[in-house]
Amino acid sequence: MNANRIYNELINVLSDAGYDISKVKFEHRTPNSSTSYYAITILDQSCINIRGIKIEYIEIPPRYIKLFNKYDLQLEFIKSKDWARLPANGFSFINYKDLAIEIFEDCLSSEGFDCCSRYMQCSDAKNCVHPELLFAGQCRYRQKLKQGIIFYGKNRNVD
Repeated sequence: MNANRIYNELINVLSDAGYDISKVKFEHRTPNSSTSYYAITILDQSCINIRGIKIEYIEIPPRYIKLFNKYDLQLEFIKSKDWARLPANGFSFINYKDLAIEIFEDCLSSEGFDCCSRYMQCSDAKNCVHPELLFAGQCRYRQKLKQGIIFYGKNRNVD
């Protein structure tokens, strides 16, 4: 079954990258009005669904379509909703590790704050130094640092 494989690949990629995989959930859902499917959520946010009888598809919510498009994956749009999909059989997070990380990072930064008390240390290091990744993921300044934008300290490059 592709759903289990895809989930396990996602978990392995995120674990190897140091993310808290306890925040990734895999559920079998059986709605009353349609066929059952599998859902992968990160921090209680729906990331992908896997469904299909003859052919299994990865269904991608609208907020992640741009991320998948960055990797030139051949998406087709689902007529009944704004989601896109691609065949699960030919997809592997092992081949798209950065995509897995970007999805997790997006879930982390969905809500957040501008910066924490370590902003000067982070600026000097040119990246986030906060030891708690779930907390750090909420920091918008962390995203700026990842883009090379530094507002404070000896490495400041914004006037």
